[in-house]
Amino acid sequence: MAEVTLDGQTDISTAQSLLERISRQALANAKFGAVLPHMSVLIVAQPLPGDAATNPGYFPETAETALAAARIQQLQTLSINLPDRDPKATDCCPLDRTHPATTEHHLPGQGKTLVSRSVNDRRKFGREGRQKLAELEFSTAPVSQELIERLAKLRFSDSFEEIVTNEHRELKMSLHNKLAIIHLDGNEFGKIYAEAARTPDGARRHSRVLSDLRSKFLTNLLDRICAIEDMYFDPGGERKLRFETLMWGGDESLFVVPGWAALRMIAIVQSALADWKANDRELFHATGVVICDRKSPIRQSKALAESLANSAKKCARDRSLVQIQILEGVEVPDTRIGWMVCA
Repeated sequence: MAEVTLDGQTDISTAQSLLERISRQALANAKFGAVLPHMSVLIVAQPLPGDAATNPGYFPETAETALAAARIQQLQTLSINLPDRDPKATDCCPLDRTHPATTEHHLPGQGKTLVSRSVNDRRKFGREGRQKLAELEFSTAPVSQELIERLAKLRFSDSFEEIVTNEHRELKMSLHNKLAIIHLDGNEFGKIYAEAARTPDGARRHSRVLSDLRSKFLTNLLDRICAIEDMYFDPGGERKLRFETLMWGGDESLFVVPGWAALRMIAIVQSALADWKANDRELFHATGVVICDRKSPIRQSKALAESLANSAKKCARDRSLVQIQILEGVEVPDTRIGWMVCA
């Protein structure tokens, strides 16, 4: 969801037309144009009272009204975009199980497989985007240009197999082929945003502060990881970092590193998140960590890491806590964590 505040002289029809034009430009953009057609984009324009810029309360009420209108649109819209009919399609996509399988795509462990155009385009966007995500964040990070230029040259692993390939020979057997799934979630960030976003200017300032904090966090995180020589590997002469970003947005993040690096990674993350402040409030994160086999189902492993982070939140929201679970086998247990260990 994105909120756009326009000049007070802009009428509703003009605002609606402007937002629709922005959407069309995004569709034509080479970077996002391939994936946006597979998504549903809803546009709502809601007028602000004349004194909303200075009168606390009007802006959040208007934003909530616009959000409610968007929710109504969602209920009236199909949750998927219907593809064009293709008479050559004989089966549905094996991944999304919704769209016709029409496009040949290479799947790890399966080779060339027919998938839907939506899956093909989104997977391609993800593979290319995760290599560029850090570079995009570096461009706005409040750090030195020298650091930005150095980190911008980084290349990251393209698969879980690459993360554990050619691991250090002195590792204990129990650590071989193990991954660490690390889920970060902010504590009460929505509540803190609501306190700051009483006016449009307050919302903009708070969003900018959080954006700067996250950019600086990722920059410092990667700078520290780069100092660990064992975190690199050289497939075919190309030096890569054993690090993947599976989610990056809002107050949530999801990273994957080798299992043997889990504790060191946790220490680096906690250090990089220290002293976060916005709107004169300290900001804290809950962290869930799952150490599992590289062949463990990633969907269940991610869900378990998220459940552990939620469990950490229940312990305390006024500090940053970490919950860790180590899985011996490939199977992942039920993600509904019913216990808490607070220390």
